[in-house]
Amino acid sequence: MKKAILLTNKCTIILCQLCSFPLQAIIADYEEALGRIDDPNSVRQLRLVMDGLRLSASLLSRYPFMLAFELIGRLLPLASDNPHLKELLKGCDLEAAQFNCFLPVHHCFHSPGGPLRFSLEEHPFGVFGMELSSDNKTLASTSNQLIVWDIRTGDRTRAINPNIEGIFLGMAVSKDDKYAVAYSNNNQIVVMSMISGEHRSIEPDGMENQMEIGKIVFTPDSQILVWSNSQFYLYDVEGKLLHRERISADQEQNVCKFFVDAHDLEGSYAIVEFEYDPDKKVFKVINSIAENIDEKVNALFIWHRKQRVNGIEMCWIVAVTVDLVRVVDAHFGRILNLKSVAMQGQNLLISSSIDRSVKVIFALSWS
Repeated sequence: MKKAILLTNKCTIILCQLCSFPLQAIIADYEEALGRIDDPNSVRQLRLVMDGLRLSASLLSRYPFMLAFELIGRLLPLASDNPHLKELLKGCDLEAAQFNCFLPVHHCFHSPGGPLRFSLEEHPFGVFGMELSSDNKTLASTSNQLIVWDIRTGDRTRAINPNIEGIFLGMAVSKDDKYAVAYSNNNQIVVMSMISGEHRSIEPDGMENQMEIGKIVFTPDSQILVWSNSQFYLYDVEGKLLHRERISADQEQNVCKFFVDAHDLEGSYAIVEFEYDPDKKVFKVINSIAENIDEKVNALFIWHRKQRVNGIEMCWIVAVTVDLVRVVDAHFGRILNLKSVAMQGQNLLISSSIDRSVKVIFALSWS
């Protein structure tokens, strides 16, 4: 009981711990204390402080003097029903001004106890690019720089600032998780090592307008494929141009065939034929042959041509019903990216937004 009170009513003690020890070690002390306390009220209040620290992990691990700002902003609505927590926030209000002149006057952050697991707030601009590593343990995100996060702890593990002019609009991570590549609104491509932090820039020839690059991906052999509306490029990770080709928009040659590899369809294979409509400037699926399609379908195509297998006409009818399950208010701005991952038996939803933050949310605990 005494340890619980000590950990929840002394802002300066927690601040000294943050300045002396890693944040994850402090959270581990809280978890150990929870196992030694029998009083449910003390357990609840101690857990609120621990979860508040965890939500602010990405910021407090670098700027411990923001402790009072983060705790008041997150825990203020809970103070009236929790006396130990109330004393802690009083101490934050009275003592923290000598360390940090910024203190919130009202509830301004997500409180612990809800669906939010981590709030990753290190980016100076909107987070337009976001990709998971192949083992789903780390997350790479881009604004005008690349930041790598540990999803399990919420810690920032690496930051790479290539000092570009503009902002990254998209990115990709190599299959072996050694490299990340991103492109900017100025058509600048930056290849970054996720191990050493080294980076190099590529300036594709033939791009005269802003935001010409439409997409960038890594091929299975770790080459970089970049394309726009009129051409595509193939580079190696050293920035050497391997191939460049201009895409013809000739109306007489408006049928293209694409092969989607197994990685993109999670073990499934498909050959899809598209027809380009020059008037509407859209692609239509006119034929598809697929094998071992996974049940998790991320896109639905409708086409009129009937499929024939061994001379037998087959008509496929797919009925899809969708019910709204939950709504969670996680961002203050438009959401730009959305990923899902399963970790330690929990389903997590990861989102990035134009509000400069990345949120890690428990997918099954929304209220």
